[in-house]
Amino acid sequence: MQTRHQILSDKQLLEAIQNEEDEAELQTLHWEFYNRFAKYVFKVATQSCINNGYKDAAYLSKEILQETFIRAVPKLQSFRFREGASDVDCKNLLKGWLGRIANHEFERARKKLPEDTVSMDIIEPNRYSHNPLNAIFDEPVEEVTNVYRQKLQEAMNQLSERDRDIILTCAGEGCLDSSQHLSKESMRDLCKAHNTTSENIRQIKKRALDKIKNICSELID
Repeated sequence: MQTRHQILSDKQLLEAIQNEEDEAELQTLHWEFYNRFAKYVFKVATQSCINNGYKDAAYLSKEILQETFIRAVPKLQSFRFREGASDVDCKNLLKGWLGRIANHEFERARKKLPEDTVSMDIIEPNRYSHNPLNAIFDEPVEEVTNVYRQKLQEAMNQLSERDRDIILTCAGEGCLDSSQHLSKESMRDLCKAHNTTSENIRQIKKRALDKIKNICSELID
């Protein structure tokens, strides 16, 4: 049986967090927020660790998961959805936002790790969908080969931190396709973070996707 917090939509949950004055109730709402998105954030963190060849990806991913929510929860008070956003839009906006924070936390963590924590060995296959881009975030579907993982790792490693941030944000909002667009909030945040324009963000996204597709071409076709 669902609790009264579990039946709230993501938008309603955020509004409840922003309007709650009782500290105990607020902690319960924060815990519900964590439960809804922890699995997703852990997946983002794990993929970043695996793509960069870290030996103990599970341990580092847990650290990134914790730091992501430590940074995200205080900012929930100022988070806003665009007017008329659907429940699906709201979920994707939150996932994209949390994905960006997780990616930044990974970049912060990797600068502190010694070089011997990185392994050049190909990691055993995990469960991802066939799409080598959406696979970063989508729910597990079926086994992929070591060759696939090696190619995806190679492609992601060749992107700059800025380009990875943009690709991960787009993947988080489900808009990797050219016909789909980032939310205004995410585009604004990316422009501010990388000191550039929305047009440049779109061009960077296109070039990064082309680079990934070229590297993974025999697996995408």
